[in-house]
Amino acid sequence: MPPIGINLPNEEEIRERYGNKSVSLVNVMDSYGRAVHAKMVDEFFLPEDRALQQKFGSIDDLLQTTMHEVLGHASGKVSDALKGDPRDHLREYYSALEEARAELIALFNFFDPKLVEIGAIPSPEAAEAAYRDYATNDLYLLRRVRHGDVLEDDHMRATHLIVGYLREVTGAIELVRRDGKTYSRVKNIAAMRRGVAELLGTIQRIKGEGDYQAARDLTERYAVRIDPALRDEIVARARQAGVPSYVAFVMPDVVPERAMTGEVWDVHLAYTSDLATQMLKYSGKLPLEEPIPAPSPTGKGR
Repeated sequence: MPPIGINLPNEEEIRERYGNKSVSLVNVMDSYGRAVHAKMVDEFFLPEDRALQQKFGSIDDLLQTTMHEVLGHASGKVSDALKGDPRDHLREYYSALEEARAELIALFNFFDPKLVEIGAIPSPEAAEAAYRDYATNDLYLLRRVRHGDVLEDDHMRATHLIVGYLREVTGAIELVRRDGKTYSRVKNIAAMRRGVAELLGTIQRIKGEGDYQAARDLTERYAVRIDPALRDEIVARARQAGVPSYVAFVMPDVVPERAMTGEVWDVHLAYTSDLATQMLKYSGKLPLEEPIPAPSPTGKGR
């Protein structure tokens, strides 16, 4: 399962001193969107929100990921009084809060008019679509949780924390029932943005000061627990609508071209593996390439 975005390094001190590098895998995002987006919109978005998602969904997904990586993980500064890396202080709560912090930075910046000015989004409508998408994202992610009432994945915890906080504290988001189905509705975009800024400030302070108790309180209250009945509903709806829980990708095989001596003189890409074969290769249960043939009796080769 390839990531859709990567930001390195992870060490806070190195980021602050030397900077970082980010990569967005646009082909992975595009392929995922082609596989699930239309079905997702039809099943999980309110009818009045669908047109915006169909128009701006792919644009928003790319920009959300890019700002999450480039602006989110790359930004922020810890207190000069903090000794060591924030990860060492926040321990088991660090990863979920760091993902939430990066998400919040992306969400907050969606309404910056600079994005329209530089052509990153076509209009402020795209920012509104991103907010409505994010509120619903917390709902349809539940299709990936088949048992229990606890979220284990840090990215899912981050989304659940943000949406749960916005729903409970600001009232900007609410759950509604229509025709026997549950939907997430954004009641007030302005209130949602204010809540995003407030929560971002809280999480940045927690990280910057290494406040373990506050990290625990925030995460345990909003990020960890789910409603099993709602989860069962979402799983059933996803199955009925043909929305997969995950999308797997078959990557091209990087095939070396070797001289008879075994030396690599070139490489080419080839789609020679199915998913099962590729996973067996990556796990070391099959060789990554065919065995090198023995030299010919004449010793001739390329």
